Amino acid sequence: MPRGVAATPELTFTKNANNGFTINLYTAGNVASKIKGKDVAVACSSETGFPANGMINIKLSPAIKTAFRVALRVPVWCSNFKAILMVSY
Repeated sequence: MPRGVAATPELTFTKNANNGFTINLYTAGNVASKIKGKDVAVACSSETGFPANGMINIKLSPAIKTAFRVALRVPVWCSNFKAILMVSY
């Protein structure tokens, strides 16, 4: 099995240098980690019907209220990308 395929689950959610997460692949999954530069645990989960309906729901749950960045990779072939932020505490 090529290394790239084997590494796919590890690359779906990655920490970025700006104290947050980067979401690289829009597949269903979960990750729990601490934000780089902060000692705050964050759980991240995604649910998707992609590509059937084009919708992906991403839920970020920090252990405490805190500010952090979330970067979303937009595929080059995507011509209609829209992100909607809903906040609840």
